[in-house]
Amino acid sequence: MDTPIFARIPLSIEGHPFDALSAGERRLLARIESQTLARIAACAHYADVRRRNVVPGHDALMEDRGDSAGCRLAASAQDFAGFVLERGPWAVRVFLDWMGVAAADLGPPPTEHAVDELIVLLHGLDALLIMEAAADVEAFFAMSGCRAHREGIERTLLARYRGRFLASPQRDPRFARRLAALTTRAQLARIEAEIR
Repeated sequence: MDTPIFARIPLSIEGHPFDALSAGERRLLARIESQTLARIAACAHYADVRRRNVVPGHDALMEDRGDSAGCRLAASAQDFAGFVLERGPWAVRVFLDWMGVAAADLGPPPTEHAVDELIVLLHGLDALLIMEAAADVEAFFAMSGCRAHREGIERTLLARYRGRFLASPQRDPRFARRLAALTTRAQLARIEAEIR
């Protein structure tokens, strides 16, 4: 399978955008990135907890911890879960599976409407990733005083977020087989076309 277009990080004449960062700036940006990845994954787990009506207790996990990197998600866990859970059960389960929360049962192929709902969820996730990359770069520049080219760093960070949450599941052979088993060939092609 070809690498999605958004996962290809163009290099400028000067090289990779992170080349302009000092070692300390790279560590700070890596910490911000890892916190964002963990928070987005936690939002998916929170949505699954809400989907299954598990005893509330995860609310405390989703509170702001005042991390030293000072970043917050563009959407709260409650908003993320609400957006996800507005969709039909098939789309929700497959989306949560996509996010790394084993939730989808094998069954008959979904309706076209269910596939449309999954695509809406993937577009919503992409919008969240765009907002997160912008917010994380803003926080990074505010904390570090860095003078590097902002656009290149934001574009690279967004490509990394998209690579983790949009492209990686498709590259995982187990998930790719599972998604193929849950959909018809035409439906799978539609989903893949939407995230390229």
